[in-house]
Amino acid sequence: MKDRLTAILLATALVTLPQFATTIPGGATAAQAKNDNAGNGNGNGNGNGNGNGGGNGNGHANGHANGNGNGNGHSGSAAAGAAAAHPGNGGGHGNIHAELQGLNAVHASPNALAHAAPNSQVGLIAAYRDRALATIQAQAAADGAQEALDLASAALAEKQSALDSLVAGYQGRSHAEIQADIDALDPADPNHDAMLAALTAELDAALAFESDRAALEEEVAAAAAAVAEAEAFLAGAQDLVDQAAADEGAALLAAARGRDLSDEAIAYLRAELGL
Repeated sequence: MKDRLTAILLATALVTLPQFATTIPGGATAAQAKNDNAGNGNGNGNGNGNGNGGGNGNGHANGHANGNGNGNGHSGSAAAGAAAAHPGNGGGHGNIHAELQGLNAVHASPNALAHAAPNSQVGLIAAYRDRALATIQAQAAADGAQEALDLASAALAEKQSALDSLVAGYQGRSHAEIQADIDALDPADPNHDAMLAALTAELDAALAFESDRAALEEEVAAAAAAVAEAEAFLAGAQDLVDQAAADEGAALLAAARGRDLSDEAIAYLRAELGL
């Protein structure tokens, strides 16, 4: 009976002991220290990290509520965050790469482009590049033709202006009319010599004007011919541009396997080809 009573008292003491445990340095009770040392890490074990350790980590919670309850777990949130921050290696061209499809072979080496089979993807890209270069060259020629036409037109305008000014500035008669008056002079007229001198001066001025006018008219005619020639050359150059552009478009369509590309995709493709 005595032994049984002793056992009951001992059990009661064990049950009530945690309520009266003394506080140990750091503010935790002896009972709490016991629980912490058991590895349950019930401090702030959830932490602020990305892990999913629920306090069942390495069990180093020391009662300061700084427990390493994060454990070694790593939730998928960290990986998802990294993926969101770095959406691939496309340099912002992910959609363009997806649109280009086989045309992503544009990154082939110059040697590969030079020696690719004509019907291969790389060969079709090389053909497009060559057609695009031909268009650029044709357009450069057309630009030169336009410049030549502009210069010829300016020269014609200058010559025509000079001629118009010359004609507007001459108020005299034609040399034929003056010569007729000279021929009609009467040698017996007392004023013959004076009249002859005046008519001769007038005739010289008329002849000088008519000579200058004839020269300018020739220059105007030559300038007009140059303009006509430049216009014809420009028309031919533009025809070459149109044909080159059509060939380029067909080559691009073939390289894209019959698909129409957006302006952004075409710009990217041309930039990669150095066009």
